[in-house]
This record gives sequence, C-alpha cells and structure tokens, in this order.
Amino acid sequence: MQANPAAPQPDRPRGRPATGQTWRPGLREVPVGYDIGRWPLRVPRVPGEGLEGWLLRLAHRYGIHPRAVLQSAGIHLAPQRIPRLAVALASHLERLGALWGVGSETLGDHYDPLTATLRQARHRRLTVALGLQPEEQHPGSRWCPRCLGKTGTWQETWSDPLHVVCIDHRLKLLDYCPGCRTTPFGTPTWLTSTDAVNHCAGFREVETVGRYRSRCAIPLDRIEAETATPTEVYGQRRLFDYLSAAHHDPHQHIAACGIATPTDIAVQAALELIDNLAGRIPSPATHSDQIRYAITAAIYVLDQRSPHAAIQAGHRVGAFKASDGPAVPLGPASLVRRRPRNALLITAMLSQLGDQISPPSRLMFRHGSDSPFYPDGWSHEATTPLHATQNRPALSMASIPQLLWPGALSGIDSDELDLHTPVGRAAASLALARYATDRPWKVIATGLGLPGSAARQCRAHWRRIDRIGCWPEYLAAIDQLFHQLHDRPPPIDYHRRRVIDIAIYNTAAQKVLATKPNESWRTRATLVRAYWHVSTGSSLHFAPATIRGADAYVLRHAESIGDEQPQLLAAMHRSVGNLLPGYACGPLSWQPP
Repeated sequence: MQANPAAPQPDRPRGRPATGQTWRPGLREVPVGYDIGRWPLRVPRVPGEGLEGWLLRLAHRYGIHPRAVLQSAGIHLAPQRIPRLAVALASHLERLGALWGVGSETLGDHYDPLTATLRQARHRRLTVALGLQPEEQHPGSRWCPRCLGKTGTWQETWSDPLHVVCIDHRLKLLDYCPGCRTTPFGTPTWLTSTDAVNHCAGFREVETVGRYRSRCAIPLDRIEAETATPTEVYGQRRLFDYLSAAHHDPHQHIAACGIATPTDIAVQAALELIDNLAGRIPSPATHSDQIRYAITAAIYVLDQRSPHAAIQAGHRVGAFKASDGPAVPLGPASLVRRRPRNALLITAMLSQLGDQISPPSRLMFRHGSDSPFYPDGWSHEATTPLHATQNRPALSMASIPQLLWPGALSGIDSDELDLHTPVGRAAASLALARYATDRPWKVIATGLGLPGSAARQCRAHWRRIDRIGCWPEYLAAIDQLFHQLHDRPPPIDYHRRRVIDIAIYNTAAQKVLATKPNESWRTRATLVRAYWHVSTGSSLHFAPATIRGADAYVLRHAESIGDEQPQLLAAMHRSVGNLLPGYACGPLSWQPP
C-alpha cells in the first residue's frame, strides 16, 4: 500500500520537546514580513497608561475578557485572587511583546516615569529611613471621570496613594463606584469582564432574581466628581513638580524651606511630612481626605522662603510630630541615631534656633555654616546630607595648635575680639576643636595642652563676643577655617609634639648647644622653651611646669628667640628628628595659606 504523504515523517516530530528542552514556537512569516503568529490587532500601550487598564482595553478590542487573553498567551492566574499582573508577565516580556505586537519595554510595571520616581522614593523611605519591609502596592485605582471619558485609558498614577487630585480638571479623584461600592481593579472581577474600559467591572451587591449576580456596568466617566480647592490642586501640582525634577536630575538643587536642596532629598522631606500628617484629620474624613490635607500641608511647609518660617508653619499644621517622637530631635545622640533623618528638615530646624541656644551649642551644631547639621557621630549612617561637606567629621587634635595661628580667622577684627592675646587665640582653638562635635570641654582642653578649667575662661570670652554682636562673624570664620583644614590638613601633628617627653627635648638642646660654642650663653632650658613654643604653636603661659618656669622675663625672652635666631631652632628641630626614628616631624612651624 502506498504511504500517505500527509502522514508525519520520522524526521519531523510533532508536539512539544522532551522535558528539559526549551520549546520555541516557530515564526510563520510571509514574504512581505508579516508574522501570522502575531495577533492581528495591535493595541499599543499609551504613555502613562496603567498595565491593568491596558490589558482590559486589549481584551475589549478582541471581544474577550482579560483572563482569556492571558490564558491564550500561556499565562495562567489563580482564580479568585487579586493578580500581581506585572510579576506574572515579568518573565515573558519578549515573547508577549512579539505575540501582541507591542514593545516588550511597555509591558513592565512603572511605565510612567512619574509613578516610578514616586514609588522608588516611597520604597527608599520605608526600607532605608524607617527600616521596614517594603509594602506591596495596594490593588485598585482612583480615577478622574473627565480624563477617563476623554482618553479612554486608566492612568498609572491613579493607582498611587498620593495621587488624589486631577490637576487638569481640578477635581478630586474618585475612590469607588457608587453603584457597587468597589474600587476599580481592586478585586479579581475585572479579569472576567468584557465591558468597555469606562464601565464598572464589579458585581451588584443585591440581586433579586437569578443564580448569578449581574455586572454593575455603570459608566465611570459619567459620575460627578467633587471640585478640589485651589490649595489642593496647587499641592498636588507642586508634589508632581518635585517628582518630575527628581526624575530628570536627582542632584539638581531647588529651593525648599528657603534652602538650596537636591531634588531627591526634597522629595524625601515631602514624604516624611506627609507621613507625619496622615491620620491627623478627625473622623469622618475619608483616607483620601487625609492624604489631600497631608500633601497640601507638606507643600505649604516646603514652600516657605526661610527655615524659620518653614518650622513655624510646620508646627502650626503639626508636621513635625512623627510616630516615634519629634521628627528632628535635638538630642540625645542615641535618639537621633535611631533612624535616618531628612537633611533638609534637620537644617531647617537647626537654622531657625539661632539665638535660642548657647554659643557652645551653636559650635556643636555647625551654626557657622549656611546649612547647620548634627555633630560628628550623631546622625544615622544612612542619612544623606545636603552636600558632601555638610557632615564632615570634627577636626582631630593633631590638626589644631594650642593657640590658633595669627590671622587664621579671616573677615573679623582681631583687635576687637582680642585674637592677638593668648586667651583669645586659645579660645579660638577651643572653638575650632568644639566645632561639629560634642566632645567634653575637659577632653578638648587637655587635648590642646590647656588646663582643664580653661574652657570656663574661654566661654566668658565667647559671651563677650556674643554681647557685642560679633558672634555670627566669629562662627562663620571658624566654619571657613574648619573646611579649609579639611581640604588642606596641616603637615604637623600638633598633638604628638605636645606629648613628647621633655627629656627628648633636653637631650636635643644639649646636642645643639654643644655644636655651637658661640651660643654658650644660651641655657638649655631657654632653648627648650623656645622650641616648644614655636613647634607646638603653644604659649609658655600654658606650658607644663617642667617647661614653663616661674620667671615672666624668661618666658618673654624664650618666645623671642624664634624671631632672633631661626637657625638655632632649625638645628634644634633636626636634632629632635634624629632622636625619634620614623617620626615624620614635618616643618618646624606652619601657617594656613
């Protein structure tokens, strides 16, 4: 019998391959390039359209329901369960894009850049700022009836909790269908609906006859929505302006609370204020009403033109009372480090304190800068500063002499502030060592080689500066020198020079004088005093008793040797270096440029 030519041949197996092999459906192409394996009707996703709304629109175009569309494409969803559509499609994007004739990049979640930026910012706040697990996006979507009727699409931003006002039509977005009291896309019922995208896919609550409930099918684009107030519209627009700026350039600076702020930090500040305000509206306000109020109040705070006005506005609307205490606590350090704080709110809160805190506290909170910040070691490691230099660590004692260098504080009158006296220069060194840190005063004083009680006398000096109205200029000069020394550290370890054993200095002086018979009239003690004074940047009035001596004339004479005999001190410096192998002693003295 002749073989049937239509029968399957051994070298042309049919069906799916064995387990472990990848099945790829062949593309059946015609000469003009048209793929007959692709669905004939192409329904592209509109920019800004939600994924669920687009799938519903695609299904309605073919006259079937969305679940049938997914099943025909090989995507099976569990019944009676709210689908996570983006997760279900994530591993099939290229295949589905070729099958439906759309770009695979349009099938992912967060197709709208505004929605993506907002959800990324919220995710960062939950995971980094609050240390919580990221929340799943709640199902459902609000909508604007006029936008839905005009475009026939569901915007992706409508599904975000912080989109509550339509800016174009100045309407409050609707939360649920008035017929069935359900939120669109909030239940699995839309997966089996064949109605148009502007009709409600929910079921009626009460059915008098029949076995199955009928669809609600109310035209959602014909429902009357409440008009939003001008402040609500403005608040929603400003929030979207922040998000748009953060999407284009997160490091671009904008004005918020009267402070130049990177856009991503401004967005985080807005989210923190909104979180603090959410739930502060009394019942019977709906959740959307609470969010509208929170957005409006947060934008009201951020739009203030000065930190003082922003903090006052925040206190009026209750924006600085977080669930775990004050949003910007002033201490103790353990409370501040409990979680990351927003740098914009920190700077605004500390800036408005001004004269309300003592001079030492203003040093600690960096009030010489335009952007005050917490002291070194206070803030959480995940706190992002406004700029790279805002949270610089405190200077080490090795970078600060006992007496500040003459003329190091620029822009102020040294004579008026007594900066030419030992007490004035010592007070300036104490202020520099206290800047951006909460070190105890005795630790600072003893670290600089001063008596432990020196801070008391220096604080009196600072109060006098504050009384004559020069404290802001004094702080600004300290801040400028603080950053200058960070950028160009001194080549001298002042702290190590202050703690070197006096016996080494005595031995070095003895060797120097032995090689210079013409200097025999110089005593070893005088040379040691002169060298210690110049090399450590200190005053003999504050020197240890083993160096200082008791004769005031001897002290003045020793301090003048550096000007009269610089070669003698240079020889002494070399002798000390020879006695300390491996000690990088640096130059004899140094002055900031």
